[in-house]
Amino acid sequence: MRFRQLRWSLAVAIAIVGMCTAGSVLAQNYYPFSVDQIHSLADVTATFNPHPLSTVDAIHQTTDGDHLDVTFRVGQNSDPFGANFGDTFARISLNDNFTSIQPDNGLNLNAYDGVKWCLMSDVPLHAQPFIQSQPNWNFVEVNSDQPGGMVMYMLTVPFGSPPGAPADTKILNAAGLQLGWGFGTPLVPITPGNPVWAHIWITQWVP
Repeated sequence: MRFRQLRWSLAVAIAIVGMCTAGSVLAQNYYPFSVDQIHSLADVTATFNPHPLSTVDAIHQTTDGDHLDVTFRVGQNSDPFGANFGDTFARISLNDNFTSIQPDNGLNLNAYDGVKWCLMSDVPLHAQPFIQSQPNWNFVEVNSDQPGGMVMYMLTVPFGSPPGAPADTKILNAAGLQLGWGFGTPLVPITPGNPVWAHIWITQWVP
């Protein structure tokens, strides 16, 4: 797929990469997803969002993870027969289901305090890493507004978070990321019919 040049659009570069700057969060034992698990991430944008317009245009599997081409779009979400009908927020969703690929019918993380991702972007974004645990597919999502500027940072989902979340096991049925444009961040808004293109890298965390 041809890479869209900057002169055609405001390009976004997001990377979930290996060598992130270590912070105090590393005092906790967070699980890093393997390259094979990253390769198993599926595009679930169409099922996670009511009337999605944003799309994952291509997923390129590499030796260090996945490289994605993404288009963020918004609609007016009022008249289903009108132009640009769809969600008023721009978001893609990626999900990894562990119930069929792990020998214990789930990803057992009893030895860990949570899971972690590393994210880098040249523009502010809103990231929503999530987990779903056994036995009831309890959904826990952490919201994080990210500053951009190509600064690498880590996203974590601690077990038992956020405060007040129902207690559940550390055996995961699924985990993933929702990446959005402009959720509560001071961005130039996307308007219906005027998309923003993104290039996303997801690679294994190396502590």
